Amino acid sequence: MELNKLKALFLSAGVLLVEVEHIEDPDESDALCVIGTVDEYLAAVKALSIPVVFAYAEKLEEEDFLYSTPADELVSEVGVDPDTDADVEEFDLCAENPELFTFKQYVGAVGLFTLFAALPPKGLAYVLENDWWARFHQSQYAAIARIEARIAAE
Repeated sequence: MELNKLKALFLSAGVLLVEVEHIEDPDESDALCVIGTVDEYLAAVKALSIPVVFAYAEKLEEEDFLYSTPADELVSEVGVDPDTDADVEEFDLCAENPELFTFKQYVGAVGLFTLFAALPPKGLAYVLENDWWARFHQSQYAAIARIEARIAAE
């Protein structure tokens, strides 16, 4: 779903949808996360008389096709001092998993919306994920796992 369509859906129900730069991941917050459809989330928002919902749109970026081993892992696995300017190797995930090339067409597209409605004390959240976004992350994680296994074996 696109942001404009999502805004129109909420506006037609009398709820303002406001895009924000960041929303805490519902899995890491105390927000109640609605399971079901976006229509069910909107129905809950309406039933609770919440006039505004905040939306964060996560887009696929070129950087999502690259991987660098975190500095703390380099210290423990290969003895690199994080305080030095050691070169950190950047890996092309497409070279590791060519299946990722099929997702290049989505660069710049929204893959995931996180919605949040203020509802004391916790808030009401909903995650709307495009199908391709989930498939991309499965392929991305598989490529990263191969790279990390290779690094650990060195």
